[in-house]
Amino acid sequence: MAEGKELQNSKNYGSTLTKVQNYYMNEIEKQFDDHEIALNDYQKTCLRNAIMSIYNVLNAAKLNFGSPELDKSSLTAVLQQVAAFELNAAAMPREIYFKVESYKTGDDKWAKRLAAAIEGDGNDKLLRKFGQNIDEVGSPWLVRENDEFSFPKYIGFDVTPPTWSPSGKGKVIRVVYPIRLKTGGFQYLMAEREEVKPNLLAHINNNMLNETFGIAQSRYKASQAEKEKIDAKKRELMALTVNKTLDEILDDTTLAPWISVAWREPQSKEAMIVRKMRNNAVKNYPKEFSNAFITEVYANNDSDVKELQETIDSTPKKTIRVIDGEVVDGAASSTTQLDDSDTGLDSLLSAAEEV
Repeated sequence: MAEGKELQNSKNYGSTLTKVQNYYMNEIEKQFDDHEIALNDYQKTCLRNAIMSIYNVLNAAKLNFGSPELDKSSLTAVLQQVAAFELNAAAMPREIYFKVESYKTGDDKWAKRLAAAIEGDGNDKLLRKFGQNIDEVGSPWLVRENDEFSFPKYIGFDVTPPTWSPSGKGKVIRVVYPIRLKTGGFQYLMAEREEVKPNLLAHINNNMLNETFGIAQSRYKASQAEKEKIDAKKRELMALTVNKTLDEILDDTTLAPWISVAWREPQSKEAMIVRKMRNNAVKNYPKEFSNAFITEVYANNDSDVKELQETIDSTPKKTIRVIDGEVVDGAASSTTQLDDSDTGLDSLLSAAEEV
């Protein structure tokens, strides 16, 4: 009896996943076709692997592709990113991973969205494929506290390379990417551990967006006096970071409620910091994309751009009205999430569940 139930569940899983894969594969392929881009076989493989991984991530969060509380546009954006940059969720080491995030919509309701994070090897792939004038990208040097390291020296167009003698001891304090250029020269992309501090501060600030500290029921319903108290409390908390290092901020228990577990837990903290250093080292290197649509996908999925955009989108907007030539302040209004439910997908999922 139990074996029969497992077999039926397995059939349902396979049928639903196949239908979801077919649906989104067709949707993404059509979107790329509209911009005169033909997906190659490997891009399609990356899409299939991504959809399978996302299916499992949603299932673990007790969601599915048709869940009404799930922002469907986030699914499309993530899959566009996967296809555009050939990021393989099944690659080892992993190039991209997915997670479900909770967020408040403009009408102060909680919703879910899918987010993707490019791993270090995924960023290396972007640099190799799209980096301007790049012939070869070397493996990143993870320089630790007790390593011997000398910085490169630049005299005109001549570069004296950096040197590194690994000791294997201490925290990673620097990431260096050796780059061979097509023109025959070399370049060294570097990022320091302390340069991750702005990333962390943006993360904390973003997590405080809807925080009211018990002063008001919600930021959208707060009076002007309450908003001023809330802002003062945020400034007080952020002031705690001014003279602290990255590691001191991460160890600060006062700020812990607004720092995610991935940043704070010993098993993930160092990996997060190294990933941010690798991102910081390569992300500002000039990229050359062959299509404006690919450029847009890249901009829309840049983590720092997204974090800033989320701050802008979730900030109540003030309406200015002009009546009889006089400017009249309008009430604050906030952006709302449009209903992006997809009846086509819903019907496919319903049919799959009946199998």
